[in-house]
Formats: sequence, C-alpha cells, structure tokens
Amino acid sequence: MIVIAFLTFLVNGVVKISTPETFKELTEGKSVVKFYAPWCSHCIALKPVFEKLSDEFQDVQFVEINCQQHEKFCVNRNINGFPEIRSYENNVEVSKYSGPLDATNLRKYLKGEKVGKAETRVFQLNASNFESVVNDETKNVVVKFYAPWCGICKGMKDKYEKLTEIYSKETDLVIAEMDCTEQQNVKICKGRFNISAYPTITFFPKDFKYGKDFTYEHEITTYLNRMNREFWYFRNENGKLQENAGRDKKMDKLANEFLKSHEQRRADIVAVFTNSNKGRVYKDIAQHIIAKGSDWIDERKKILEEIKHTDDLAFIELNILQQFK
Repeated sequence: MIVIAFLTFLVNGVVKISTPETFKELTEGKSVVKFYAPWCSHCIALKPVFEKLSDEFQDVQFVEINCQQHEKFCVNRNINGFPEIRSYENNVEVSKYSGPLDATNLRKYLKGEKVGKAETRVFQLNASNFESVVNDETKNVVVKFYAPWCGICKGMKDKYEKLTEIYSKETDLVIAEMDCTEQQNVKICKGRFNISAYPTITFFPKDFKYGKDFTYEHEITTYLNRMNREFWYFRNENGKLQENAGRDKKMDKLANEFLKSHEQRRADIVAVFTNSNKGRVYKDIAQHIIAKGSDWIDERKKILEEIKHTDDLAFIELNILQQFK
C-alpha cells in the first residue's frame, strides 16, 4: 500500500488524496479511483463497500478523491456525476465502471468479469401510481412518456438518468418515466394526454398539475435551464449550486431597500416577501433583522461562511443575506 506523507492519508485500506499532485503517483500501478462528493447519498452508501473491497484486493491500490474539495481537478477529468469509479494502470485510465454500486458487481468488475446493469434512479410510473405521484402538490414532477422501440428515447436514456444525479439533493423533485406501450398505461398516455410522439417530456409543477409539455432537445443544458426556471432550482451540470442560487431580482431590490426603510415600509416589504413563492428566505432574514437588529447580519454571515460549502441551504441564505446592505 502506497502512502505519501503529508499528501495522502489512509482509511481502512483506501488512500484519500488530500492534494491532486499525488494522483499520478498513486495510479502508477493497478488502481481503482472513486471520485465523490461528501453530500452525495450514493457515495455515502458506497463507502463501506469500497473499504471492504480494498481489504480483499491487496494487489490493487484503492484511491478516493473529494471533488468538492478538488473541483478543478475533477472537472478537468470530466467527472460530471458522483460517484464515478475508474480503473487506472501505469497512469492511464483503463475503464469506467457503469454497473450497480454493490460489492458483488464491483468485485466482478475488479476481476474483469461481466457486471450487471446499473439500477435506474428514474421513478417508474404506471396506471396504478400515476395519480398519487404526479398530483402530489408537495412535489415538482417531470415525466418522460416513451416507447421502448423509440430510437430517440434510447438515445436520451443516459441524459435523463443524469438529471436524477444533478438534482439528487432536491427532495421536492420526482424525475419519472412511463412506458406508453404497456396496456395499462395506454389510457393515460393516449386518452388523457394525447401523446402522439416519443419521447414527450411533461412538467408537473407543484402549483400546476395539468402538465406543461417540453420539446425534446439533445443538450442536457437545455433541460437544466428549463427545470431551473420552472421549478426555481439553481443547479449546474455538476449538481452544484449556481452562484446566484436562491436570488430573485425583484426580491433583491427590496432587500437592498430594507435597512434604509422606516418601520411601516419594512412591514410592507415583509408582506411582499411573504406573498411571493420566491421570498421565504428573504422574509425570514428580514424578520430576524427586525427582532435582533442589523448587527445580527454580520454575526450570521460568519456562521454561514463556515458551512456554505457543505450545506446548500447555508449557501442560499448567505447569497440572499448579502443583499441586505
């Protein structure tokens, strides 16, 4: 087992890279690398599996790198989703793992054997669960109506799966699909929604359950832009928050005005925040300022600065808090 002082540290047989400079040295021999993010639930579930396999395969160097900490390093290697597992030999990438994240299939992969297909994270809709899922007013829902024989649908499969990774931290979002060739689903596809072309992508926001159709596009960024705009999310292709996360131009303008305003005007501004679906965090901040005074702003900023890289809500709150000036 290779351990390079001060640059890496060993945890249960897995070398954790603390600086990217050690990557080349650690992949000189036969190695398997896990690229991960601390917030990724699938990465967390994979951790004990990866450690167990590192004990079994003593001739393989097991390495992991935190892509939140070393973002540029991972972006340069086209790591767009987590976890990403790749094999290296003599500093050359040999293969990427695309199977299920369980010990049995990963063990087969390391032995060079055929592995099973990765489980989909796209919710499977049918006639019996469609109403309860799509009409849930606490969830934004995206549905792909498709047919298994459709070539475009097949080509879109990986991109659609990728959306589940990008938006994995949005707990109020369901990304689903419905096979319109299944007899039980025909009434919904053909009768209710008049689906005549595949794939048809339909958005069902929390406040509009009649459905909004979206034209199929080749680029995943087009879906990102539409979903971010439609559902008030702020994700980029890596699943991270955009720099303007949580902010709205109209709300920002009122936040800029808030500290300079008299008591009645402040009350009016809070009322606008309260009545806007984009104003919840603005309202909470304004009410804290009213209750605790403007000194609270700097105190709160210090707290949020410390946790913003690991807590999305803190990142959003800090973004908005900075508009109160």
